[in-house]
Amino acid sequence: MPEEGFGGFDAYGVFTFEGTSKVLLECPIYGNAAYVVDADQGDWKNMTKRGMVESGLADQIPHRGEDWPAKITQALGIE
Repeated sequence: MPEEGFGGFDAYGVFTFEGTSKVLLECPIYGNAAYVVDADQGDWKNMTKRGMVESGLADQIPHRGEDWPAKITQALGIE
């Protein structure tokens, strides 16, 4: 079950995957982006979305274009 509502990520779910320490932060609300962060890096749960991206801890992947699902898979390293 996803964890929700921390560090400015209200309405985001946190999804983990076997074989990687990266997690997907995903929001079902239109207009939001997905974020991929390495769970082993830094204090990301206490950071804002902007702080994580600016510090290089997270990849921000807007829900635009037909290739955004492939970008998420690539960022997670689970191709």
